[in-house]
Amino acid sequence: MPDENAANNEQRKRRREFYLRNGFKETGHGLKYFGVDYEIMSTGKFDLQTFQKMLIRNKPGNMEPVYFTI
Repeated sequence: MPDENAANNEQRKRRREFYLRNGFKETGHGLKYFGVDYEIMSTGKFDLQTFQKMLIRNKPGNMEPVYFTI
């Protein structure tokens, strides 16, 4: 996610625009993982509960994401 306080904020903005130009859509949701905020984007229909179930089934290590609304 873009972060005005991050040293690489311009890179973050360019990366986000790349995904938007290439078919990804905003979902209005994000997650915090190991202290870093990520915007959840999707190329198709998005359902937060389905996404959460998928992460539980495929959980890498001790991942404990915190979900938030953007």
